[in-house]
Amino acid sequence: LDCRAPCPLHPVSLLSLEDVKKHYGAQEVLSGASFKIDPGEKIGLVGRNGGGKSTLFRLIEGLEAPDWGKVVLRKGTDVGFVAQRPEFESGTTVREFVEGGMTRAREAVVALERVLEEMGEATGERLDQLLAEQGRLTERVEVLGGWEIERRVETVLSGIGLGEEFWDRDPNTLSGGEKGRTSMARALAGGHDLLLLDEPTNHLDLPGIEWIESYIRELKGAVLVISHDRRLLTNAVGTVLELERGKLVRYPGNYAKYLTLKAER
Repeated sequence: LDCRAPCPLHPVSLLSLEDVKKHYGAQEVLSGASFKIDPGEKIGLVGRNGGGKSTLFRLIEGLEAPDWGKVVLRKGTDVGFVAQRPEFESGTTVREFVEGGMTRAREAVVALERVLEEMGEATGERLDQLLAEQGRLTERVEVLGGWEIERRVETVLSGIGLGEEFWDRDPNTLSGGEKGRTSMARALAGGHDLLLLDEPTNHLDLPGIEWIESYIRELKGAVLVISHDRRLLTNAVGTVLELERGKLVRYPGNYAKYLTLKAER
């Protein structure tokens, strides 16, 4: 489903939460949380451990439903996230697993090629329709990384510390940390309208952390990242969302700006 709740006809935001409440037994984790994410935004989600950040991700992913309120995804929005317990088919390689996350990018490229082919013979109103579709699909291919699938996969694998010696290995033979990085590489390479990342710098060395900061900044799609890494939140995001006592407060700017604004508040 594209929407966890009825979609407005022409929503601008990729995602909006409207007065969301969530309980586990007697514990209220979210108590009227509201926020929105627009295309291309890079947002850091902060708050105390056990305060509901992971619950928020599960609601966005559609793995759980709110007890009250709405979680609305714009129609057609592709949400990417890192599987906590990835399953690797026997006989596949690390490279093939990561490339498998780019199915939508390939589909967009094929659809664009069909439109371009039809445009060669179209006229009048049909040509106008195809020109509009060409513009939409060109934008989709750009967001999804469809122009450079093979290079993108290799860039991501190398960036997070899985060099060429890993690419042809069976992911099932990797260590726990290497499996986690392989799963994250699939999400990072996939190209999504909205990418959810939970503590992505865990298990990365300094070069890997520097690389992922730059990669997040340059992604065409929006990113919502849970992190305690002040460096990442300072260098990679333009907005900080704080989850406190079940509600969300939005602060413009990076982590350093957030600290200043929170102190003023």
